[in-house]
Amino acid sequence: MPPPMNMSSMNPMMMQQQMQPLLATQSCSLAISSVHKIKELQKNYTDLRNIVLIIKKLLAKHDLHKPYSGGLNSYSIVLMTSTFL
Repeated sequence: MPPPMNMSSMNPMMMQQQMQPLLATQSCSLAISSVHKIKELQKNYTDLRNIVLIIKKLLAKHDLHKPYSGGLNSYSIVLMTSTFL
């Protein structure tokens, strides 16, 4: 096993290349766990899907459905709605 690299001596590009596989693995496992969480919430709250769809339509009507411009993403809507229920 190679000795650990001193992060302070690495340039930012090297650090990014070293971290890339780790970040990809984490985001994949987070995505999978998010899907399982949503499915669990749908089992617990049968009307969750219909309510979320209505909220998404209302947000789209008021142009608040784009997360990159200040709106809410679907996962946030599902979590907020399930918390409210």
